[in-house]
Amino acid sequence: MQKEKIASLIDEIARMPEMKDVPREQIEATVNEIVGKLSLQPNEIREVVLNRLAPQKEIGGEPVNLSRLRAGMRNVSVMGKILFVSDGPLKMKDGSEKRVLKGLITDNTKKLNFVVWNPEKYPGIIEKGAVLSFKNIYTTEWQGEPQINTSEVTEITSVSEDQLPNVRLGTPVKIKDLPGVRFPVTLSARVISVEKKTVKVGDEEKILFTGILADETGHVHFTAWKDFNLKEDEVVKINGAYKKIWKDMHSVVLDEKTTVERLDSSKLPPATQLLAPKEVLIEDIYEEGEGFMSNVQIEGFLIEVKETSGLVYRCADCGMVLDKGMCKTHGKVKESRTDLRIKGVVDDGTGAIIAIFPQEVCEKLLGKGVGDYISLVGKNGVVNPALWDINERLLGRAFNLRGNVSTGEFGTTFLVKDAQNLQIDCKAEAESLLSEMEV
Repeated sequence: MQKEKIASLIDEIARMPEMKDVPREQIEATVNEIVGKLSLQPNEIREVVLNRLAPQKEIGGEPVNLSRLRAGMRNVSVMGKILFVSDGPLKMKDGSEKRVLKGLITDNTKKLNFVVWNPEKYPGIIEKGAVLSFKNIYTTEWQGEPQINTSEVTEITSVSEDQLPNVRLGTPVKIKDLPGVRFPVTLSARVISVEKKTVKVGDEEKILFTGILADETGHVHFTAWKDFNLKEDEVVKINGAYKKIWKDMHSVVLDEKTTVERLDSSKLPPATQLLAPKEVLIEDIYEEGEGFMSNVQIEGFLIEVKETSGLVYRCADCGMVLDKGMCKTHGKVKESRTDLRIKGVVDDGTGAIIAIFPQEVCEKLLGKGVGDYISLVGKNGVVNPALWDINERLLGRAFNLRGNVSTGEFGTTFLVKDAQNLQIDCKAEAESLLSEMEV
C-alpha cells in the first residue's frame, strides 16, 4: 500500500469517535504493523485496528443470527456448529508465519467462514462438530459475505446444540427449478391464495394453511403447518421450506423450522400477470430441459389414447393406478377407488408429449361422470365404457390445453388443468396449407 494511502487511512481512523482517546502514535504504529505483515484491504485494516485499540464498551451480548451479520460489525456474539476447520500457518508479508484456524460455521440461518487469529487461546475447543459460542467477535468481508474474526478479547465456549435457532437453511431457487434441487429451498414469491384448514392427524386435529405461491417462472402449491400470518397478494421470502410431490406436481411445505420474511411488493409482478398462462410450443417444452413449467398453454391434436385411460382403479392408500389389482407400493390391495382419466399423446406439429387429463377435465369434455360410466360397465360386453367413449368422441380432435409440465423418471408429461375442445375446419385448414405451398 502506498504511503499516501496509509497516511490517509491513519487520519480516517484517528477521526473516528471510538478512537478519540487513543494516542495517534499508537494508531500509526498499529496500522504500519498490520500493513507490514498482512495483505488486507483498507476497510479490513480499519476493523482490525478498531478491535485492537478502541475501548470495548460492550462485551458479548445476546447472540446474533449469522444471517443478520454484516461486514464491519464489532463486539457481537454468535453461536454455531463447526462444519469444517483447518489448522495451518498463514504466511505474513515479512516472511514470518502465524498459526490460524480457518473454517465454516452454521447456526441454521446461514453458513459463514471464520478465522481464529489466536488459536493458542482456545486449545482443544474448536473442532469439527463442536457447537460453540463466540463472544465479542468482529466481521470483515470475504468474497462478498461477512467473515467472523476473533480478537484478544473474544471468548469461545461450548454450548448445547439446542441453543441454536430452530430454523433450516435453504437453497435459493425459482419455482420452475424445484425438481432439480434437494430440499430445503428458499424462494421469493407472491402469495396468490391462502386458506385455513383443520385436518386430522391420527387422533389429533391440527390447523394448517394451504394456497398458491407464484414468481416469474410459475406457481406452486404450498402447505404451512404453522401460522406465518400469510396474506394474499403480499410478497414473501420463504427460507428453509422443503418440497414434496402433491397431485403429481411439486409443492412446498413450511414447518416450524421455516422462516418467512416480508418483501417489498414491487419485487414481483402483480398477481394477474403472474397467473396469466404462457403460450408455448411443445418443442419449447423440451428445449427447457429438466424441471417443470407451470401454467402453460398449448394447442394440439390428441393423436393417441393409451389403454390405461378411461375408468382406472387406484390404491386407497397411495393413489397409484392398480395393475390387475396390484399396487407397485402396497402389492395386492383389498380396497381401491375408481377414477376417470385420459392418458394420451398430444401433437402440435412441433412435437408430441404425453398428456394426463384428470377426472374433472374428462367429465367436462365427455359430459358424463365416473358414476355414469360405472353403471355402464359390462353392458354390451364393454369392460371400460369410458375408454370406448374417449376413443369415439375425443381421439383425433384438437384441444387448447392449460396446465403444468413435469419431468421425472417417466419422462416429460403435460398435466392438464383445463381443456377446451377446438372446432377445427379441416377443409379450410387444408386449403390454407395448400395455398401456402402454392400447389
